[in-house]
Amino acid sequence: MTKGWIAVATGFGLLLAVAPWERAAANVTQDDFSLNTTHNLVDLCSVATTDPMHDQAKELCLGYIAGAAHLHRVLADNKRLVGGPMACPTPGVSREGFAQQFITYANAHTQYMNDLPAKTMALAAAEYYPCPKSGSSTGNSNSTGTRGK
Repeated sequence: MTKGWIAVATGFGLLLAVAPWERAAANVTQDDFSLNTTHNLVDLCSVATTDPMHDQAKELCLGYIAGAAHLHRVLADNKRLVGGPMACPTPGVSREGFAQQFITYANAHTQYMNDLPAKTMALAAAEYYPCPKSGSSTGNSNSTGTRGK
């Protein structure tokens, strides 16, 4: 199994059980699928299993996280990020795991709810998975990127 952020973007299925962050889930609206704001992504990622749009919302949430992880990894690997990677997750971080962390972070930092979701994801990832002071990755080329299952 691939480790780190790239693992987030590959090979993971959707949750099979109710995730802990779904307890306070909001209703998903068609507008949430636009992903224009952090609030939209929070709604998609915290969708209740009873919501009629659960499957589509969860797939888009996890797909968005995977896409951001891949983009971060490519930019970091090609030295396109000033100062190095923004986050250096530990091996085994899943998309679902990061989705939960993202929801927690966004709900604790509501000033970002109207920002682009990728910006807030980067802030959350940097807080949960800071890189060594040198700005280099953890040594695992698959560890850079966006976190979580």
